[in-house]
Amino acid sequence: MSVDKTQAEIQSTLRRFKASSFMFGEDEDRGIVAFVINDRKIKMVLPLPTQLADKHWWASGKPFSGRKRTEAQARAALDQERKARWRGLLLCIKAKLESVDAGIESFDQAFLAYIALPTGQTVGEQVIEMINAAALDGTLPTRILAIEGRS
Repeated sequence: MSVDKTQAEIQSTLRRFKASSFMFGEDEDRGIVAFVINDRKIKMVLPLPTQLADKHWWASGKPFSGRKRTEAQARAALDQERKARWRGLLLCIKAKLESVDAGIESFDQAFLAYIALPTGQTVGEQVIEMINAAALDGTLPTRILAIEGRS
């Protein structure tokens, strides 16, 4: 399925769950889906492969096993991987929304990492920075764990 069709299906799925203000973008190494739902701005960044890798050159997907592909075939395999990533994002979004709809978790629980902050970062990006900083200096980020005075 083409990336355009997958993006249309993402938008259709989001509309079904009352999302608005959609945005899709793509540059060489990432795709972005942004939308507003439940008064939350959501930004999901999708890493995309950019370079032909060994797995694209071999029909088996494993280097040096099976038949080697032509450059055109390898580029087609790379394109297929990009399409599969978009399809995976669609499935991720659908699963999160179905989980919320079924009452398994709240919207904020399902999409916490993707909530966009006024800085442009997502909650996930900011928390990961804090965790990495804590790992470097050996302290636990107490603000994340909501435990005051403990480390």
